[in-house]
Amino acid sequence: MKKTVYVSAYLSRKYDKRVYDDLHKILEGQIIDIQNNSKNVWCRDYMPIKSGAGKYVQFKYRPLYMYDMQKYSGHFPLPEAIHRELNLDCEFSDILLDGGAIEVLGSKAIVSDQVFRDNKMRDNKMKTETEIFNEIKEKLDLKQLIVIPQYPYDFTGHVDGLVRFIDGNRVVVNDLKKELEESEKDKNHYRKKVIENWVYAFKSALISAGLQMEELSTSIPEKGSPNSGEGIYTNFLLLEDLIIMPSYDNSTDDSAAKRLCELYERPVKKVHATELSKEGGMINCITWTK
Repeated sequence: MKKTVYVSAYLSRKYDKRVYDDLHKILEGQIIDIQNNSKNVWCRDYMPIKSGAGKYVQFKYRPLYMYDMQKYSGHFPLPEAIHRELNLDCEFSDILLDGGAIEVLGSKAIVSDQVFRDNKMRDNKMKTETEIFNEIKEKLDLKQLIVIPQYPYDFTGHVDGLVRFIDGNRVVVNDLKKELEESEKDKNHYRKKVIENWVYAFKSALISAGLQMEELSTSIPEKGSPNSGEGIYTNFLLLEDLIIMPSYDNSTDDSAAKRLCELYERPVKKVHATELSKEGGMINCITWTK
């Protein structure tokens, strides 16, 4: 049986409707719209996270990058309403954690260190990094939780645009050679140092965890917005029999699709995501699976 894929119904009225239509066309008969969406298309972040043991854990969705902004005040979906709508039985956690900030495969997971900053202080109570780390491990039935540094110029602190599991021993990451080459030309020496230090810390965290890295090309525009995810291909939807990859109508799309097909040994379908990516998210961000 093919897996059901869920998207926010609001996606049909927001950003590029082409994304919504293409997903429904590719996933005909296996896609369901989430109605209780509070006009929020980023369902990966506010939906429950499935543990290695198969249970669903609902973490608190109150990202700091939205918390103080008046325009986002009505965009926090009520989890209980979604659970009733989709008939989900979930365990709750008061840890602040977006779904896009953690990548889970069985008893292993990769999380951004943004989770520690998000949870530093809440309701006048302080949780230590060790307490946060241990609760995530316990709730998600993990044997190994790998912490990577947040990409310094990504306001979300998510991992799904940086690294994805292929299997328990391998991950796919963005090819960072271009990033380093551009930083070499940067007259802002502070930014150059920040990028170099981040690349070293990022790769070191994965290597120390015993993971082998496979690189995936990017097509990031030279003059793109720092908040944009345009040109990133790691933010794909992974299904048992298919990958749905963001595309940007450029020459790198086909080579990235071919590379993913080789790494995951399954076909790859492309969905145009340029307009969507300018808001910082792509295909994994707008989809969720049980």
